[in-house]
Amino acid sequence: MDRPLVQSEIMTMLKVVGLIVGVILLGAGLVMLGVELRAQLVWERAEARIERIGVVCDLKWTELRLSRNAYRPHYRTLPCHDVAEFQARHPEIDATIKEVTVIDVRFSAIGSDVRATGRHTPDAWRAPSVGETVAITYNPANPSEIAWRGAAMRMYLAGGIITLAGAALIWLGWPRSRQRQDATPPAAPGRPAQGLAARPPRTARNGAFGRRVRTG
Repeated sequence: MDRPLVQSEIMTMLKVVGLIVGVILLGAGLVMLGVELRAQLVWERAEARIERIGVVCDLKWTELRLSRNAYRPHYRTLPCHDVAEFQARHPEIDATIKEVTVIDVRFSAIGSDVRATGRHTPDAWRAPSVGETVAITYNPANPSEIAWRGAAMRMYLAGGIITLAGAALIWLGWPRSRQRQDATPPAAPGRPAQGLAARPPRTARNGAFGRRVRTG
């Protein structure tokens, strides 16, 4: 097989893969930005006081079933001191364990004090402390559902980067039309050339008997 042809096919395949990945990344980035923007527009802002800081363990495992959905994921959150007991009662489960920081806060909403729990930390650059005041947003329909306002900026940044990466891959993988070839391609061997140069020489009548004379 011709080497340039193989290289061309490989480049075409890479462009198609990049185009597909780009569409996926672009969609994921836009979803992240849309969800975060909606939360910022709909949810209310408040200042909350940290009352307790703890750690829980997130467990994740997959169950193999003889059905259309062969792999069914399971999630469970437990106090970390209960993980050993859970594993002893369920030795057949091979779960992935991840420690997550949880913070209990208290704030005023809809004319009353609300206690809520947020996951992870409000600031990724430093550890929180009890008694500290942090900025939050909460769902007016369910004030116990909160989000850290500082985490929103990280979500915006991540969503923007993913969106730009997806758009770049789409731009690189998008098929482009080839440049137009010359309107008068070279003539093939044994055939007259096309265009103005290929016109037959004009003739003019001369004399009373209408003899044709070539004019070039």
